[in-house]
This record gives sequence, C-alpha cells and structure tokens, in this order.
Amino acid sequence: MLNDIAFDLGAGSNIGGGTTIEIETKPAERFWADLGQLECAYDISNATVWSHMHFRDRPSFNPDLLVDFHGWGRNIRTLKSRMSDNFKYVVLASRHPSVFCLGGDLDCFSRYIRNGDRAALAAYGRSCIQILHDNWSVSQTGVISIALVQGDALGGGFESLLSFDVLVAERGTKFGFPEQLFGLFPGMCALTFLGRKLGFAKAEQLVRTGKILTAEELYEMGVLTAEQIGFDAKFGSAQALVKFAEMTARGEGFGKEIGLGSKRLTEKYGHPDLSMSVKGQEFPAYDSRGIQGMGLTYATSNRGACHLRSYTVASEVLGIPVKTDPLTADGKPELVKAFQDATAAFDAAGICIFTSFAWTLADVQPQVAAACGPEFTMAKMDEIGERIWNMERDFNNRAGFTSKDDTLPKRLLTEPAQTGPAKGLVNKLPEMLPKYYEIRGWDADGQLKAETRERLGL
Repeated sequence: MLNDIAFDLGAGSNIGGGTTIEIETKPAERFWADLGQLECAYDISNATVWSHMHFRDRPSFNPDLLVDFHGWGRNIRTLKSRMSDNFKYVVLASRHPSVFCLGGDLDCFSRYIRNGDRAALAAYGRSCIQILHDNWSVSQTGVISIALVQGDALGGGFESLLSFDVLVAERGTKFGFPEQLFGLFPGMCALTFLGRKLGFAKAEQLVRTGKILTAEELYEMGVLTAEQIGFDAKFGSAQALVKFAEMTARGEGFGKEIGLGSKRLTEKYGHPDLSMSVKGQEFPAYDSRGIQGMGLTYATSNRGACHLRSYTVASEVLGIPVKTDPLTADGKPELVKAFQDATAAFDAAGICIFTSFAWTLADVQPQVAAACGPEFTMAKMDEIGERIWNMERDFNNRAGFTSKDDTLPKRLLTEPAQTGPAKGLVNKLPEMLPKYYEIRGWDADGQLKAETRERLGL
C-alpha cells in the first residue's frame, strides 16, 4: 500500500477518477468529496478552501492520512484550474483540541522495524517528501497556503507547517524537533525549510538541540511575523501587555492560559525556568542580583516570593534601621532572619506592616504588653516571631517542602545583571543559604533540629 502511496499516489482521491465539486447545488459553499481524515469545504465568498485534519487515532501522519493528502494536493490544483481567481487560499488546521500534529506514525514505524520491512519505511518517507514538495510548490499555481495552528506541532508536524506560505499560530502553542533527544535527525525537509526562513546556521542549531519553542519564541526568531500572530508581541511591548491583561481578565484565547499563573503556564509549555517565582508565588518586585538580601528572603519565605515577610530593602536601600550594602552577601542571613522574625511578630500583633517604616519591634512591645500583660517583654516578642516562623516552616516541611524549594529562578543564579550597579552579578544564594539554615537551627535539608523544637516549645 505504501508503495502505491509513494508512486501511484493513489487510492481513491484522483479527481479524474470520480471526485467532484458541487458547484450548482450549493452556490454559497461547495464541498469536496470525502478524503477520509481530511474535512474540506470550499468557501466561494472568500475564495478559500478550509481543511481540517480529523485523525483516526493518534494525531500523527498515519499511512491512510498520507493517501488523503495526496488527493488533497491534486484537488487543490484541479480546483484552481477550474475556478481561477475564485480560488486563492487554502487553509489547513486540526480538529484535535490541543495538537496540530505530532509528526510520523510511531506505531507504524515500530511495526515496520519489527517486521524488517525496509521498503515500507522508505516508501513512507518518499510519500511524505512528495506531499511536502507539492505543498511547497502550490504557490506557483497562484494559491496561497496557510497553516492555522491551534495546538502543538512537533517533529514532522512542525516540518509540515514550514512548507506553507503563511503560518498562523495561537499563543502558547509549542513547536520543535524532539527527534534529536532520541538520537535521530529530522532529515526529510526540516533543515531545508528552516534554513530558508532563518538561515542554515540557526536552523541547524535548532534542529540539533531538540529544543521545544513557543509561538512567541518563533515570533522573535522570525518564523512568525506580527501580521501572522495578530499583534506585536515582543518583550517589553506595552500594547501587548495591555492586550494580554484584557484577554486574561475576560478569559479569552491565550488569556485563559495566562490565568493559570506563571508557574503552571511555563511548566505546561516546557519552560519552567521562565517563571519568576518561588514555591509558585510570583515576585512582587526587586531584582535580587542587585539586592542580595531579597534573594534570600524570596527563597526562604514560607509562602513563596514575598516582600511582606522580610523587607530587607528597608536596610539595603533605605537605611532603615541601619544601612547595609545591597550588593554583598555578608551579614544577609542574619539580616533576613531578623526581618522575618520581627515581621511575624508585627503581623501577630495585628499592626499594619507599613508602620515598620517608623516603628521598630521595640515600639510595638509596650503596646502589646499594655493590652496583653507584662510578660510580653522584648525577649518574649523576639521569641514569638521566631516561633511563628518555625511553626510555618514545620508545616511546609510536613506538606512536602524541602531545601530544594528554597531556591530562585535559574536566571537569577546564573545570568549576571546586564546594567546598573549590580552589572555582572548574580544572586549569591548558594553562599547565603547554608549560613541561614545554621542560624535558624535547621539541618542541611531545611528541617528543624530537635534542639530548635525544644527551645521554641514546638
């Protein structure tokens, strides 16, 4: 059968063999005859053929779908010869809710390999190449081919998209050639197509790394254009930011994905390092490469990256209560512990944390003592703050958090700041964290030591 696909290109899809176009019976919309796993409709008013893949099983190019695509290609050329300027565009999309196409039929490949059927594998490959060549050259007939991507396109699925004149992709869809991860090389037409769009050096790098890219990254690389993606989405674009905010608020399109939060969003699309968060909580502000104490604060905060649990900016930038150097790690474990414990005591007292810009814990202690009793001395207030912090930590540990969660996004630890006073610096968390654990009375995995529990009555 595959030899028939590759050479006879056959099976039941030749227009001369009986496939017809209903012109007279449906003046507003004309449908092609059945092409198996391809649903096609001819929209006269827009001079467009709309095509959708409706996969029989997995969303991949199974042999029967290849037969359908050969018929699809011949139908396009025949329709153009008959309709002339009344047929200008052909659009291909997928009915699968989250995938455009995952490429080659792996079940088919494994069956051929187990059976030692080299001829079938070769015929499958030649068939795919013929389809891609036909689609690449269809523009020579005056038909513009458009790929509408609303789900992931990997391997041959991505390769097939590159044969279209125009690529339109929803935000967040993923593209790539994962074959490299399995010791294979996408050798059909991928490198040729990408090379024409990106230059061959960049194309080969992408193919060899096996990296999975988002639609936004393809846009930045030039595979997608602003016209295709709908609007300018470059990093730093205020227009794009406003549009994203509106889409998220309304739960429209990619706004639904953004509403997941950056941790879930970036994990879903394979790039967790892009989330600027700790323990799932996004950063409120402050680049911790330039304010080292805030890096340790975010990494160790019991509720994730939060400046309201230890605002070392007060000391490192504003000089409250004393000025410390924001660019050094020296003394920051002690500073962060002091701010965390004091903030916990402030919060327990029911006092607005912003009063701490004017008050210290020494100002709060007399108020608590007046309301609750003389036993609430300064030493007691210090102990209360420390005890609260350790209780929260113990709760997190019992819930499954470990020292591995006391970290920062990779780029803050490995990518030096490019501008400003911190230029050339990364956050020095690996230097600060062991010392912080030590003064907290925790072990190397961030667990409370027995003597710490005893001292704090936990």
